[in-house]
Amino acid sequence: MRIYTVCVSLLAVFFVTACDWDFDSNSFDYNLQGTWVTNSGGYYSGTLIITSDRITIQGYQALWSNDNQCPFKDFPRGYPLKGYSDKGKLFIEYGGVLKEIPYEYTAIYPSPYYDRERYLLLHFGGRPESLIAYETSY
Repeated sequence: MRIYTVCVSLLAVFFVTACDWDFDSNSFDYNLQGTWVTNSGGYYSGTLIITSDRITIQGYQALWSNDNQCPFKDFPRGYPLKGYSDKGKLFIEYGGVLKEIPYEYTAIYPSPYYDRERYLLLHFGGRPESLIAYETSY
């Protein structure tokens, strides 16, 4: 029985090493992963595509003026950037700099017959901007 335990332990170590898994805890929260689009009536128009460790920003130019308060103004559009979330903040890396953007996440379950609605609230220069998850079914 002892030889069996040693063999299983060695196989597990070799398996984890061979798979080259990254056990880095810096990832986006599971609830944030997906495609987020600007909710109607916002000052900005854009889309965020969030995977476990990347965020792609599309759009996010002000609709009515050139506003320097948008937290995405310094990031390239359409390019997956490294990032993660932690304690109500998005952390996005670009050009060796890590930028911090506060957010609030809310999920609403209208009734047992409908999918949940997921909302992401960002504050751009004091203005709240709401995004809604594009995929509502999981």
